Amino acid sequence: MSPHHRPATEKQLAALVKARTALVKKHTCERCGEEDPSCGLDKQSDWRIYNVQREGEIIHRYCISCRLYFRWIDSRQKIEQQLHTLFAEQIPFYLLDTETTGKLESRTCQIVEIAIIDQDAQVVYQSLCKPDITMPASASEVNGLTDEVLADAPTFTQIWPEVVKILTANEPPLYAWNAEFDRQALLKTATRFGLMVPEMLQWPEEVKQKSRWHCAMKMHARWYGEWSNGKDNYRWQSLGWACSDLEIEGSNWHRAIGDAQQTLRVLQAIADRNGGYPPPDEMPSHQYYYGE
Repeated sequence: MSPHHRPATEKQLAALVKARTALVKKHTCERCGEEDPSCGLDKQSDWRIYNVQREGEIIHRYCISCRLYFRWIDSRQKIEQQLHTLFAEQIPFYLLDTETTGKLESRTCQIVEIAIIDQDAQVVYQSLCKPDITMPASASEVNGLTDEVLADAPTFTQIWPEVVKILTANEPPLYAWNAEFDRQALLKTATRFGLMVPEMLQWPEEVKQKSRWHCAMKMHARWYGEWSNGKDNYRWQSLGWACSDLEIEGSNWHRAIGDAQQTLRVLQAIADRNGGYPPPDEMPSHQYYYGE
């Protein structure tokens, strides 16, 4: 044996085993036990272990899947707490829903029904409004609103002053399922009927600003937790699926009052789960996807 290569002592061997064990532990997921075979040397590895700060200053080590899981769990709990506070402290807010002649991409898209309810499910305002086009069959099949039903309804120009009055009176937060759709539908319809020019009733900034609007659909998506790698975000779910999953009975779908009330029930059901249900063991993964 070479005099330059002395055998390791038991103490040195024990220290080496301890160091290797610590290295493996450092690069092993605390939740699922997955190990990073490169021990952190391959920064692009799918097996990479991440340091995640949770529960104050505590640092945990998770694989990418478990990191995503706990990010979802923490977000889910915050949403439950937020909504619980909203209802428990009886903070005033409105829920708004619209029915339209079609998708926003359509050049002739406009509102044909609008409803506003409050946090107690009381109807604050509801009205049909007659479009300046023939009601498309595809839209009628969804919401049941036909030219005959809308024949004697007021125009959007006629109902707009009252809608503005209600939405700007106290400036409560506005919740909607797919809030950006409803906000854009209001904006697009007001523009179509010339309500955006100085000579007419202008679009109020209190309604236009995005910070006023809260999307119940996106909030539910973050709470429900079906992840899409393609979108790099949580998948949106339909209002019908949300109600089914939360065991909420529903009717009068795709009409403004009914959908606004169902949105309220979804928010209330999530709020009622605050602290009362153990977190799911896994994130949901299935083929339901109705988001636009």
